[in-house]
Amino acid sequence: MLKYPEGLIKEPFLFRMAKRFDVTPNIRRARVTETIGEMVVELEGSPENVKAGIAFLEDAGVQVDPVTGEILHVDLFEVSMNKPIRIKVPVSLVGGMPEGVIEGGVLHHNLRELLVECLPAAIPDSIEVDASPLRIGQGIHVKELTPKAGVKFLDESDQMVVSVAAPMSEAK
Repeated sequence: MLKYPEGLIKEPFLFRMAKRFDVTPNIRRARVTETIGEMVVELEGSPENVKAGIAFLEDAGVQVDPVTGEILHVDLFEVSMNKPIRIKVPVSLVGGMPEGVIEGGVLHHNLRELLVECLPAAIPDSIEVDASPLRIGQGIHVKELTPKAGVKFLDESDQMVVSVAAPMSEAK
């Protein structure tokens, strides 16, 4: 898992590492915004080259805590493709405008990410939730979602993912 903060997002670390150390990065999943970057990456190459590539990342400015050896700006750890991992996945609302919003209600997208557990190859790009049938006063909880095969939702089952509330009346 490769995580990097805003200041390092535009740096082509993987490209440089692959080119210099004959390492092939296989990006299993990536999410990059203006402020955060996360990638699940499998590195292929000789053990010596992979180790040298990781050292390159450290030399490129990735800071390591001298006492614990923990990487401060970039977290790298080996992910087994055969062991489940936990990762946050974005929730995407699909299906069009909810009925309750058309009636004047207010849409509340309460959970924008869900914590899931699955094998790295099964990480979904997003969790699609169809909010279109929701009327005012209705919502969808985590327990009402159906994960795809091999994916388990870890958030509390009673947490509201999306809902449509009645509009607030204006004081006169």
